[in-house]
Order: sequence, then C-alpha cells, then structure tokens
Amino acid sequence: MIGKYLIYENSELIGTYNNVLTTEGKSLIRNYLAGNIGAWSGSIAIGAMNSASPTVSDAGLEFEIVRVPVVLAAVKNNDIVLSADLDSTIAGRIFELGVYPTVTNSFSAGFDDRIIANFSEDWLDTLGVSLSSSNFNGTDEVPEARVGYRNLIIGSSGINTEYSLGIDLSGYSDLDSMSILYETTSIGSNRTLRFTFYDNQLPTPGTKYYDFTLDGASVGYKKVSAEFGLFTENGDFNNNISKIGISSSGSSAEVEIDSIKLDDADETNPNFALVSRALIGQAGGSLATDYFEKRAGTTMTIEYVVELT
Repeated sequence: MIGKYLIYENSELIGTYNNVLTTEGKSLIRNYLAGNIGAWSGSIAIGAMNSASPTVSDAGLEFEIVRVPVVLAAVKNNDIVLSADLDSTIAGRIFELGVYPTVTNSFSAGFDDRIIANFSEDWLDTLGVSLSSSNFNGTDEVPEARVGYRNLIIGSSGINTEYSLGIDLSGYSDLDSMSILYETTSIGSNRTLRFTFYDNQLPTPGTKYYDFTLDGASVGYKKVSAEFGLFTENGDFNNNISKIGISSSGSSAEVEIDSIKLDDADETNPNFALVSRALIGQAGGSLATDYFEKRAGTTMTIEYVVELT
C-alpha cells in the first residue's frame, strides 16, 4: 500500500505529500480487512511541528492542532480516497498531516487531546489592558502563529495574566500531560513560566500549577510538556476550571506562547493509533514551502489517497 495526501484550496490542488504508514497503522488496516475492527481511517489530523521526519514507529503527530472527520470515502480505479474538510474557524500553519481511525479515542471517555487556548483570545494583564500579540491578519504579512492567528508575546518585562475558561480536568490522570507550544525569538537565559489552573470555588478557588522551563538558548519553535502528576495543588482543588493564569520569572530570552494543549497519554486503545504521517516540507524547516497557511474564513479540503498495489 502506498499513501499520499492532497490539499485543495477553493477546489484547486495546491500540494501533494507522500506519507509513511506506521507499523500500528498497518496492523489496524489488516484487522479492518479481516473484519476485527470497524474503522481504520475515520479522521484526518493536522499538526504544527516538523522537528522529526515521519517514521514507522510514530505514535502521533508532534503537536496536533485538530482532527476532523472523513466526510467522503470512495474508490477510484485502484485507489481508496478519503476526504475531510477544515472549516472556516480553523486558522494557523499546517506542518504535518495524519490519519486516525476515529476523531476521538473511545477509551478516553471525552477526555481526549485538546487545545484549550491558542491566544486568538484577548488576554489581559492584571490591570485589564490587552497584552501584546503577533497577528495573523490575512494580508501579505507573514503570520507568526502556528495554532490560531496570534501568539502571546512575553518580553523582557515578563507577564502576569489570567484568562477565563471553563474546562473539566477530572478525567485526566496524573499520567496525562499539558504541553506548551512556544517560539523563542531572542537568545538569552531560559524563561520560567508558571501556568496555574483556578477551580470554580468561591470565594477562594483551589489551584493547580506547574513551572515550565522554556529554552532560551536558540531561536525557533519548541514544545515543552509536563505530566499532571508533577503539578502542585493548593486548597481543595475540584478540577472544574474557571480560569488559567500565566506568570513569568527572571530571565532574558523573549518568547511567544502559541498554544496550550491537554494530552491524553494514559488510555492506550489498541484500535486507536496513528495510521499515517506526512510533512508538508523538510524536517525542521520553517520556510513558506514547509507549511500551508489556513486562514480563518476559508475552507480547505485534505484528501488521503491509498493505492492498493
């Protein structure tokens, strides 16, 4: 079997990308053909990182943005063709592509991988003033954000901000994790950022926090993760989150925070695995040829074509 991805914008083919079928993906396809499982290709995913080339042992995208359902499956000549649409609400840069059996992992009971903030939201400081951000404005200006259309800029003066959001963390275990996608924009000492969850108890919320160390030794996009078991809880923390806070402490490197993601890592489902992965360009590349821009307000179609040989 040979697979490839095709990307269409306004019904025009704008790119074709060869894939790697993973070892787990081949196993899923064999079990599907034998009638042992119900699906192998129900979702196409996009991701925001490309630091490593695809391999047969890949278990997931490096930094998944979203999975969307396959809306059309057809047979054309010797090919199986799967089609999925990125709707008008999705914005950012696509660096990697993948296929999964379904949109969600049924073993996760609704507590799957998810982006909880991409800084397209309006983040305010403690005085209620909007914080600096880099904009993805849909013009010829090169957008900086990979997830959403803005990054939160953290300069030499640091940051102290809170943002209201309602999420339930009760289904995430100590082995699940939180990941931060960020870009170092000037070299200096490492940045320490404290991310704090506040629950909905009044008048005194319980908190859960972790101090992430962001690499300041080189410029570029990076990811840092921490298991929830490493977070510190204060008060009678109840997992019903009403807001998240970010504060920084002494350092010199300037960074931009792109997105915050929850990663379901503890629910291993043998029938839910990454089937295929491809990069838009070169591993580690950041040129315009290494990604596609997806603007809010536009739609994009991704096809996955498998040739049976």
